[in-house]
Amino acid sequence: IYSTTIMCVSISFVFVFVFFFLFFLFFFFCFFFFFFSSRRRHTRYISVTGVQTCALPISKFIDPRDEWDFKDMHIKKAINIPLYKFSMIKNIVLSSLKKKDLIIVYCEDNTCDDGKSLCDSLVKYKFKNVFLYKGGLDEWTFADYPVERTNK
Repeated sequence: IYSTTIMCVSISFVFVFVFFFLFFLFFFFCFFFFFFSSRRRHTRYISVTGVQTCALPISKFIDPRDEWDFKDMHIKKAINIPLYKFSMIKNIVLSSLKKKDLIIVYCEDNTCDDGKSLCDSLVKYKFKNVFLYKGGLDEWTFADYPVERTNK
């Protein structure tokens, strides 16, 4: 009777251990899968404070508006990649940007969808640090941050 009790206790201990181990593996897999997969599929947003903090030499500001809007006014040192031309010049764009660059895409204001579309395209091509500055040029100029005007 004593050996049978010890055997039952040890079997139940092994069962509990295996159950918790499998539960932990399942939880870890779900967390790992959902955390990392969701980071690549959804547009990540950044605020004006975050943009100013991230305005480092390693960051690239990309303006998806038309050339004439870009020439009228844009964030200082921004690159113009018009959304309607992206499919035609994507090889040039993709070769000029590094996958690990901090890329901040902005548009005119928060109602402009070109920025989100360009962000989604860049994420599709495996760029890791792509952010959409939703406030756009309107919020940037309201905060009195530096802009350039090419069209005089």
